[in-house]
Amino acid sequence: MDRVVRECTRIEIARSMLDTAIKIYLDGGDRFSVLHLASAVEEVIAGLLKRRRAELPAVCLQDQAAREKAVAAIAEIHKARGVERTGKEIGTSLNAVRNGTMHHGDNAPEVIVTDVESEAWGALFRAIDNYGHYANTLSEMMIEFAHHALHAPHINVPDADATTGVAR
Repeated sequence: MDRVVRECTRIEIARSMLDTAIKIYLDGGDRFSVLHLASAVEEVIAGLLKRRRAELPAVCLQDQAAREKAVAAIAEIHKARGVERTGKEIGTSLNAVRNGTMHHGDNAPEVIVTDVESEAWGALFRAIDNYGHYANTLSEMMIEFAHHALHAPHINVPDADATTGVAR
């Protein structure tokens, strides 16, 4: 079998991975796989958005990644409740389940307790938001997911410990 060497842009790779994550999700597949694929896409495109902002600051002021928007919104909610949390603390909380299933350390729990449906859902939305901001378009799979999301029941998002990912 001959090897095929291709040249791909990061956004093409991100789109392919995101469409795959959405297909797995819509087919009822493994939510941890969806979480990891969508989170990887979110990070790749966040980097592309950050680079574009640095290169064209006057043109790309609105190129804020979904994670940055989520962190800012969560910080405002905490502040309104009289609680100060840093962006790093909030970011750690957003990534707790994903990181808990990837990284191993002396203090890493053997069992992860989470609402993986909510985690996968959130990762997909952030990745799609980033993709839309960067590419200024959505794929058919992304649009299909959006239609599905409009008709799906609300998802419970549990409050999780920022260091362990374990629901409180």
